[in-house]
Amino acid sequence: DLDSALNYVMGINNVDVNRVGIWGSSFGGGHALASAAKDHRVKAVVCQIGSIDTHANWVNRHPDYRGAVAIRNLATEQARGNIFPWTIKNPIGLDGSPNLPKVVFEHTNNTIASIDKIECPTLILAAENEELFKNENNSELVHKKLQGRVPTEIDYLTGGHYNAYEGEAYKKGVQRATDWFQLYIGSPQPSRL
Repeated sequence: DLDSALNYVMGINNVDVNRVGIWGSSFGGGHALASAAKDHRVKAVVCQIGSIDTHANWVNRHPDYRGAVAIRNLATEQARGNIFPWTIKNPIGLDGSPNLPKVVFEHTNNTIASIDKIECPTLILAAENEELFKNENNSELVHKKLQGRVPTEIDYLTGGHYNAYEGEAYKKGVQRATDWFQLYIGSPQPSRL
């Protein structure tokens, strides 16, 4: 978990605890923001194609499960074994999650509530053609909430959500994140792609 990793890194003797940044992608992008908000040892953060309002993203694909009551009812049915394992087509790899709807709802509450507590420079990298959720409920929402409070920028990677992990979008994301960390926390070596 991100909090444990951060605590571990902070205890390493040769780590400059005043120059620690975190970078999260997709669901982890929201986690990176939430961690930066609650742990002010984080001095810079990059949120790449971050799922922030995960509940709205969920409702876009599963409109029958809107709101806390519907999510909890779904979780009850899952706990009783009536609909386990949970299966979905996208995103790939989440089939069989123990209580995906509840995790989605709680992730949204934690992430959105944390945005106002972020005190460090924050770079937002969004996908130009995001197919899993709406940028205005996610990346653009974070950027707007942070403007005027902390240094923040938003940039768009070419292609869709999963293009951030390959080709030109990947290279641009790595370069932008590296430059961000160099600017705000320093870095001994520039990235080499």
